Amino acid sequence: MNIMGYTLRLLLLILCLTPQLQAQEGGGAQVQSESEERRNTAARPNVLWITIEDTSPQFIGAYGNPDVHTPNVDRLVREGVRFNRAFAPAPVCAVARNALITGVSPNKTGTGHHRSAYPIPDFIRGYPAYVRDQGYYTTNNSKTDYNNGRAKEIIAESWDESSNQAGWWKRAPGQPFFSVFNIFASHQSRTMTKPRVWYEKNILDSLPDSLVTSAETLHMPPVFRDSPEMREHMARVLNAINYADLQVGELLDRLEADGLRDSTIIFFYADHGEAVPGGKATATGLGYQVPFAIWFPEAYRDLSPWAPGSATEELVVFQDLGPTLISLIGGEIPDYMEGRAMLGSARAPADDYIFTGRNRIDETPDLARSVTDGRYLYTYNFLPQYPILKPQKYAFVGDIVQTILADDRAGRLSEGQGRILRPQPTETLFDLQQDPWERNNLIDDAAQADRLARMRELLTERVLAERDLHFLPEVALAELAMPYEYRQDRQAYPLESALRTARLDPRSSEERGQLIDSLGAASPLIRYWAATALGRTPLDRTTESALNDALEDAHPTVAMLAAGALVRYAEDHGRAAEVLRNYALDKNQHRALTALQQMQYAGDASREFLSVYREKLRQLETDPGENGNMDYNLRSSAETSIFLLGEGPPLSY
Repeated sequence: MNIMGYTLRLLLLILCLTPQLQAQEGGGAQVQSESEERRNTAARPNVLWITIEDTSPQFIGAYGNPDVHTPNVDRLVREGVRFNRAFAPAPVCAVARNALITGVSPNKTGTGHHRSAYPIPDFIRGYPAYVRDQGYYTTNNSKTDYNNGRAKEIIAESWDESSNQAGWWKRAPGQPFFSVFNIFASHQSRTMTKPRVWYEKNILDSLPDSLVTSAETLHMPPVFRDSPEMREHMARVLNAINYADLQVGELLDRLEADGLRDSTIIFFYADHGEAVPGGKATATGLGYQVPFAIWFPEAYRDLSPWAPGSATEELVVFQDLGPTLISLIGGEIPDYMEGRAMLGSARAPADDYIFTGRNRIDETPDLARSVTDGRYLYTYNFLPQYPILKPQKYAFVGDIVQTILADDRAGRLSEGQGRILRPQPTETLFDLQQDPWERNNLIDDAAQADRLARMRELLTERVLAERDLHFLPEVALAELAMPYEYRQDRQAYPLESALRTARLDPRSSEERGQLIDSLGAASPLIRYWAATALGRTPLDRTTESALNDALEDAHPTVAMLAAGALVRYAEDHGRAAEVLRNYALDKNQHRALTALQQMQYAGDASREFLSVYREKLRQLETDPGENGNMDYNLRSSAETSIFLLGEGPPLSY
């Protein structure tokens, strides 16, 4: 038969098959077979991401916890690839999700403060937009929390649907999908914040007896006192994770029922570390490190660099996830994304180190920067005067925190158990492999001297290379039109000098003298860090005099930090107290929060501000600000301060 004959027969075959194919595709409710799904998607995999909230690896069965019941997650990990060294870039959801959706470090965009909405450049898109560009149906069920001023635009561009009803089931027939599901059952609100009666009704009573973790038999983490009360609190944490796993199983069952399990690559991970005191919201391995696994169906195992059922020590940070997905489905990774692709044609070798950090979370101040090679975690605390477990209403309302505080007042905690309530070391170095609960700080271990020197150097290089915006006080950051661009102005933002100043130790007479001299620097940023550093230790006469002069500083945060040091340590601090009172009642929400933070950490002098806390609450009731999240922070700070002074009702939500 000639070529023309073959062509005619092929056309006739296509015409005959077309009605059958249309009938199959038109039955959207019908389950398609694996072969049909593969053909219709041109061999492109579906991708399912399952995120659980607030969970560290040591709280998952497949990572070695004998007390938790996570059979569904364990199966994914057992049959897939377990990542032993995966980290969130921040120990809190909004900042971690910001880095994930953008593929950019929050330190570059100024988006490292929890629940902030600062502007980011227009060229930064959400990574799902690039997946959508490739013809995928993209859904998010349902948490966003993207922590930037363009969040609404990013949501609209990224997702075909983002709601608590979203899923792969609404895609066009044969269309490949990328679906994200956020399992909320293990969130801090479930494990700590909500009343126990809520937990019993909504978590404990929803679990079959076979999946309930018993308080009497569980292994208590050594960083917590082993008491009946703490055992009940820890059982609550594990049972919330058990319930999250049950929901993971329900999702996988639906995928199976829809005939899609064999054509879907599944990613599983937590959004940051475990929501227990000393975990979430802290610059620790327990705050940063997450369980992470990828499961490949048989049809797509050729896309995996790892064998089924294996474990890998490759480093992973959330900025890697967007590039990985884009590479996996054949898209082009944009240049501004800084992560590396783990899969697909653009797969790149893992980095030797990754970087993480902690900034303001709710009303609590902080600036910590960490670097890890996956085993060792080095952290520099730029505000070491504040404890790991900072007064935060969202945490302090919980029974577990109240138990820890009561045990501490009664002298029942060991030194290690009470460590989270004390000022922090300026530097820490922990071996997360040998010491997963981070009890042994290796900072003075001579055997670690070379590693410590290298990590210090790397951290400095990173801060300066990123032009890390969070060395700028948030009062100033909030006024910037585009923080991403501002950070590159070396005259306006002298980061190198600020970093040197921030690291000066006021306990050294020579360095204290440098800090006092820096209170007169031309740059308000240098003056800010000088006042901050001088406020870490008791004051001598010369320092006290210099800080009193700084109360007249034209930059509000310099004046407030000087005032905070004086009310903590100076006997005669009436003028400093007045500065804080005035700023606490300022309509500028960021100034007011800075003042309230200084009052809260004023030691015995905090009681002097009781009337200010109450007046601030009245002001918020009658004249709320434009930023609801900041109003929440101001209210939480005032209410928690009153509660800790024993002058108000128990904290509640």
